[in-house]
Parts: sequence; structure tokens; C-alpha cells
Amino acid sequence: MRHKDADLLNVASQKFASILKGQLGGRVLGPEQPMVSRVRNYYIKQVIIKSDKNTSIQKVKSILKDTIVQFQSEKDYRAVNIQVDVDPY
Repeated sequence: MRHKDADLLNVASQKFASILKGQLGGRVLGPEQPMVSRVRNYYIKQVIIKSDKNTSIQKVKSILKDTIVQFQSEKDYRAVNIQVDVDPY
């Protein structure tokens, strides 16, 4: 997640992570700042979803997509950019 306003990003990332934690439980980590927490005047926060071999990837993708749509439909958080990175490490 990224935005130019650090305070708005902190509130938005906490809310987004809490929505995901409500649906996916302990698999959701964060939000946390990455090692490089600001790029081109955009502050960055990471929310990580862990999965194992028994997890239905399609179900997780569906939950994530629905959560992003729901989250960005709120007026206050439309400007927050959410980028999904599969297998970031």
C-alpha cells in the first residue's frame, strides 16, 4: 500500500489489515514498513498474507479482491494505492 500522506496511510493500512484478519485470521501479518519505506514521496506499508500447501489460493485471491474493492469504495481511502505482489521474496 502507498500514499503521499503518512498518517492517512497508517490509518488505511491498519483498517485494511484488520478487515483481512477478520476473514483470514492469523495468516495476515502487518501492516509494517518495508526496509525502504518511502519512494518518490510515497510512503509504503506492507500487509503480508501467508499460505501453505493446503490453502486454496483461489479462495484467498477472491477474498483479497473483494476486500480491495470494498476498501477502495470508501471515500477516504480511494487515493491509497494497493499493489498485490505474489511471492515477494
